Amino acid sequence: MKPAIVPAALLALAAVLPAATRASAAQAATTSSALDAEVRRFFDGLEVAFAEGDPERLFALLSSRFEDDFERNGRARMSERLASVARAGDRIAFDVLRVAAAGDGAATAIVRTRIEGPPRTGPRAAETQVDLFVLRREGKGALVAARRLGLDEAGERRIAGGTYRAADGSFEISTPAGFAIATPRRKVGTAFDTVYLVDPSSDAYVLFVAFAIPYELDSLETLARLDAEKLAALSDEGTTPRVAAEGRFSAAGLEGYELVAQATIGGREQVFRRVCLQRRSTCYQFLCRSAPAEAFARDSASFDEAIARFRLVEDAPPVRRGAVDGTLYRHDDLGFEIGAPAGWAIEEVRSSYSAQVFFTPGSGRAYAMLCALEVGTAVEPESLAAIIDEDEKERRKTVPSIVRRSPIETLEVDGCPARSVVQGYPVEGFERTAKSVYVASGATLFVLILNAPPAEFDALEPGFDALVQSFIRTP
Repeated sequence: MKPAIVPAALLALAAVLPAATRASAAQAATTSSALDAEVRRFFDGLEVAFAEGDPERLFALLSSRFEDDFERNGRARMSERLASVARAGDRIAFDVLRVAAAGDGAATAIVRTRIEGPPRTGPRAAETQVDLFVLRREGKGALVAARRLGLDEAGERRIAGGTYRAADGSFEISTPAGFAIATPRRKVGTAFDTVYLVDPSSDAYVLFVAFAIPYELDSLETLARLDAEKLAALSDEGTTPRVAAEGRFSAAGLEGYELVAQATIGGREQVFRRVCLQRRSTCYQFLCRSAPAEAFARDSASFDEAIARFRLVEDAPPVRRGAVDGTLYRHDDLGFEIGAPAGWAIEEVRSSYSAQVFFTPGSGRAYAMLCALEVGTAVEPESLAAIIDEDEKERRKTVPSIVRRSPIETLEVDGCPARSVVQGYPVEGFERTAKSVYVASGATLFVLILNAPPAEFDALEPGFDALVQSFIRTP
């Protein structure tokens, strides 16, 4: 562990403060120093638990409610992680970068995790990563880890004074009083901006995501059904989630909707509040959670404050990664072009992908989409089926009832190996059919998707197939 360093500015300030103020400042510094040392001892103990491969010692340092951000079975996965570290001969070390005190003796710590071990070939986890840990007092007052969030270091550099500014400058979001702010390493679906606001002294959090959407959010009932289905899949067996309230909502000059639902997950009653706003082709969503359920009344003021502190920046530059010329979209940096059928609109949108383009055939809720993802290594044709299976698994987290309507088929697109599949989303009030084509081109994966209501799908499929076959790689 690195020793704590007292900033020179703090030492200089102490020389000019009145005696009483110096005493007060000294007491605060001592308290802060004691907490800092305690947090560092905690991570020393965590290092020992990993080094000895001792699950009981590890779990003694974790809250009984420890969760790895929206995943279940944390203890089972931690046991597997211990076994994996032991098999690989790795050593896990923690460098505490920053400690902040929170209410009720809680603390947050930003920590760099280092994985040290013998060299080997093949894929392995990143050798370093940065996490935000929330530490609480339990039992005899000892610190335990209540939550861990993997951080995106590039995003963290855009946080100043408790305010996050989007990479493209299009919006800002600030923390409610007493909350910590962080940008998670693991993104949510196709979100191009994700911000996490967490209350260290409770289990309340706000997950903010911004993502592209090609049609109007014109049906509260439709989206409520999607939320209800997802909550039903996450809820404990024998329990049914309950929608407590829903209705139209406005904030930051935008119109949207709000849904409040209660569900039992992991034996705990929890309340989820989802607020969704839209500005042209961008959707801004706040997912607020309180646990236990009775804490929602207490947390609501903080949730309101988080939403109220969301601000759009009007002079944000438009997306300009590729170029549109009539019905042709061309991207010189990625080396491809694609032509839309006559009458289909083209719009490039902000995205976590290298490029994301919508092709819309007019009014309604049908659309086609192209996503380009640079993966760093050549995409092998044999891996495409596994990629489709993994994507379907991820989509089930949002729409658990997704079904496969066709087997995976083999084709070529401009000489590149490709695979296609048709899937259905049988959600009452939101029935959809989607055809996806995955194209492997060197170290870039292209995914083209047609998503339409079943009644419109057959009529639109020929136009989509023509869109796919118009795709060519360019010098």
